[in-house]
Amino acid sequence: GNTVNDAYYLVAVLMFSSVMLSQRFTSLLFIVIFISLLLLPQSNPQVSMEDVLKGPLSLMIMMFLLLAFGAYLRMALEKHHVTALQTENAERRRAQERLRASLQEKEVLLKEIHHRVKNNLQIISSLLNLQSSSIDDPLTLSQFQDSQNRIRSMALIHERLYRSDDLACIDFGTYLCDLAESLIQTYR
Repeated sequence: GNTVNDAYYLVAVLMFSSVMLSQRFTSLLFIVIFISLLLLPQSNPQVSMEDVLKGPLSLMIMMFLLLAFGAYLRMALEKHHVTALQTENAERRRAQERLRASLQEKEVLLKEIHHRVKNNLQIISSLLNLQSSSIDDPLTLSQFQDSQNRIRSMALIHERLYRSDDLACIDFGTYLCDLAESLIQTYR
């Protein structure tokens, strides 16, 4: 009877200390205690198997089994949670890569649009220049040159956007210098 009470105390201490110990170590310790309690009647003839299985010890055995099952469930849930997080992170990385690729494609397309607009405006400017060579009236010729200068200034913006790394903005100082130079050459 005294040996069984010592075993009860040992199991109770282990159960309370399991909060402080790692889950695997505690489970291993409980298994060792459980097996030693089952072997207690063979090592001590004064203790019968009935003594071991009755009373608080049977409750402790059931608590151990519940703890072991709970530990198994916790590990399974943690593994599932980690797997779900890894899957979610992989999906986010793939989505970010798709967004980057899409953004890069849109930037290339925008640059191409700016390049084509610039070329089309230069063609219009050249057509106006050709047309103005046959005009004798100074007022009409002045209007053609004004239109041609406006078109060149718009083409200059599109050229700056085409050559810019950031399609949202251009270096306004450089644009103004180029525009002023173009205007000086025109009205010289």
